[in-house]
Amino acid sequence: MKLLFPLLISMVPAASVAQSQLPSPQPNNLNLPFVLSVIGAFIASLVVAKLYVWPTLRSLPRRNALRILASLHAFRFLGMNFVVIGFVSPALSSAVGDQIAWGDFVAAVLALFSIAALTWRWAFAIPIVWILNLWGTADLLNAYYKGVTQVASPGLFGAGIYIAALYVPLLLTAHTLAFMLLLKSRDVVVQKRGAEIGLSRSPVTNL
Repeated sequence: MKLLFPLLISMVPAASVAQSQLPSPQPNNLNLPFVLSVIGAFIASLVVAKLYVWPTLRSLPRRNALRILASLHAFRFLGMNFVVIGFVSPALSSAVGDQIAWGDFVAAVLALFSIAALTWRWAFAIPIVWILNLWGTADLLNAYYKGVTQVASPGLFGAGIYIAALYVPLLLTAHTLAFMLLLKSRDVVVQKRGAEIGLSRSPVTNL
């Protein structure tokens, strides 16, 4: 017994070193209900946008349509709550929370600048809108990437899970519509009026 006790004591440090060398557990993010809720929100957003939002935006001057879409991103100050303990779990990585929070903060500021530039018709309004949508899209995709690779469970987002499951699909859909408008060289309204003027000036032939 006197020899066994020192032997056990000598094995404890070796066991602790071996345990410390084991690979750390990877996040297990295959939460099917959460994944289905995100996919469902994306599908619903695209359907509603195609049936109701896009036809209305196309009937407006491009600057007005872009201003409406930018207004949706002005509320992304909500993302700052990802650094508020209680809104999110204390176990959520501070690095992940900081990236999401400040990325959304920059996007919200760019959205306000875009609204002002489009309203007052600044010469560089369209470039600001391009920056907003490029930054905003990259920020949202990065947030999803961080969530998949660095967050062990969606439940760590706390109340912020509703942002990821509902608000982010709406924002990405709005970015898609904005890119579609930005890639148009002219307003659809102007094109339609030009076509109507052309038809009114064409000679009418009597059969």
